[in-house]
Parts: sequence; C-alpha cells; structure tokens
Amino acid sequence: MASNQADVAYSDTNGFKTATIYYVATNGLDTGANDGLSWAQPFKTISNAVAYTVNRDAVVVSNGTYNLTVQLTVTNAITLMSANGAAVTIIDGGNGRRCLLVSNSVAVIKGLTLQRGNISAGGGNVEGGGGVWVQYGTVSNCLIANNTAGYGAGVKVHNSSLVTHCIIANNTGANGAGAQLQFAGTGRLRNCLIYGNSGGPASGALLLAGGSLENCTVVSNTCAGNDANFPGAVGATTGRVIINTIIRNNNYTVMTPTNFGTNFTPTVTYSCLEFAWPGEGNLYTNALFVNPTATNGALLGTSPCINAGTNLSWMTANAVDLTGKLRIAMRVVDMGAYEFPMPPGTVYSLR
Repeated sequence: MASNQADVAYSDTNGFKTATIYYVATNGLDTGANDGLSWAQPFKTISNAVAYTVNRDAVVVSNGTYNLTVQLTVTNAITLMSANGAAVTIIDGGNGRRCLLVSNSVAVIKGLTLQRGNISAGGGNVEGGGGVWVQYGTVSNCLIANNTAGYGAGVKVHNSSLVTHCIIANNTGANGAGAQLQFAGTGRLRNCLIYGNSGGPASGALLLAGGSLENCTVVSNTCAGNDANFPGAVGATTGRVIINTIIRNNNYTVMTPTNFGTNFTPTVTYSCLEFAWPGEGNLYTNALFVNPTATNGALLGTSPCINAGTNLSWMTANAVDLTGKLRIAMRVVDMGAYEFPMPPGTVYSLR
C-alpha cells in the first residue's frame, strides 16, 4: 500500500483550517489527567478519542493492537488514521462485532488494519461489512482481513463512498463475497488488491450491486457455492462498471463461470478476465504476474496488461498505485492495482 502520511489539514470555503488532533496509544489513559492532545498524554482507546471529536478534527493512532468491545462508529467529518501505517496499527473485532462503521461523506479512514470483525447476524441491510461498512466516506491505505459476514465480509460500500489503495484479503462471506458495493450509488473500489476471500453460494471475491470497480486486482479468491445467478469470483448486476481491472487465477469449487451473473450485463472495459466478455479493450489471457501464487499482483515486464488500460480523470500527475508508484508510468495506465515502473533510462519524445 502507498505510504501513510499524517496529513490532517482540511479545506473548506474559508481556506485551510488546522484540525484539533487527538492522539491514541496503547499505554494511554481514558481517565485521569490525560487530555489526548499530545503523545505525552494520549487516550487509550480509539472510541474515546472519536467521542471527543467535532467536524474537521482528527484522531491519530500509535502502533499496537486495539481490541474492541463494541463497534467503532464515525459519524463526524473527521480523519481517523494511523501514525505509522496499517502494518503496525491493528483494530481487532475479536470475531464478535463489526470493526468500523463510517457514515459521514467527509470522513476519512486511513492506514489501519481492520481484522476479525463479525457481523453475520441481523439480516438485511445491516448484515455485511464485518471489517468496515462505509455508508458515506473514504477508506484508504487499509488492510481489511479475516473478517466474516453474510455478504461483503470485509467491506460493504454504499452511496458515493470510496475505498481506495486497500488490501481486502481472507474474508469469508457465508452467503457470498469478501467485498460488496451495494445499491445504485456511485460507490467505488479503486486501486485495491482483493485476494484470498471466499464466499458461497454467490460470488467469492466481490458482489457489485452498485457502483464501480476501478484499477483493482482480483486474484486467488474462492467461490464455494453453486448459485447460478452469481457463479464466479465477481458478481455484477446490470449497469455496474468494471474498468482497468484484472480478474484472474480465482478458484471455483462447483462451476466454471462464463459471466458475471445470470441475465446481468455490467459494463466491462479495459480489463483482463477469466472468460470472454464484450467490451472495448478487454483481454482474455494470462495476466503474467511476477509470481502467480503470490498475493501482490505485480506484473512481469512482458504482461499484456501493461499500458493496456484507459486513463481516467482521477489519474492526475500525483496519482499513485497501490504501492505508491506513479499511477501512469508510461503515458497509458496499466490494468490492475499495480503499475509497472518505467524502466531506468527510458526517454519519451512527445510531438
């Protein structure tokens, strides 16, 4: 994942406003003299720090594992982020609760591991997103792993929310899908690696009932059921958008998929797939990963997915891939979450 940065400035109609920053550390205190306003006096729990925030505040979390007794909920327009990245900052649901619910369109969650969340009871709209349910907001640079739910075990995305530069791995959906984009919103999964998830009977990796999948790599997921409506690694209803994405090397224990779902026609373009699908720029071929059994999705220099995507509006000069490399290395974006770097000494002549 791209490197984590403690950027807690916000922009509003009056320019930039410096946030009040609350600090959390495993050796902190929620009671007594600590006010949470410095690393010298941090709070102990993330939930306590979040409770103090108002719009445009931030919570910065130090290294450690934070074991939850209740679900974390972010309803204000705040940033909740790690100090040093997801690898060392872990929120653990203990297999007894969802890790995180985000429900503010300006809220940002960045650089955390969300693991062992469980929201497999309740049914309907509340059943999903064991790691995180993003009703509104942005989740970036997170590892979302080893969560369970009915559908969308790792992450469930609603409305215009964005999940970007995340690894969604080893989540188990009892009914289907390690991740789920729900309803007819404009939610997006972007620059994400989705691997090792299992679901059944419908869709092992991802169920798109809304939104879009952009520059993601979907590999080594397992669909363990026999739901003909959504038989494969990715199920997608009519009108959904899949673009610049690699869906390869997934496992099917009952049937081999030939579509994204019975009677559904998502719009799929510039993507490398496991089955032939109509759409501009689509490939039906080996993506040529550096290590087909690995879980990082990096491309060999001979991969047909290099320079085979289509440039999108968010791919500005500073846009990066999942690992922090420039998103467009050689004028045309690569398929998948990993950009193949420009070879040293390469010179392009623009006319």
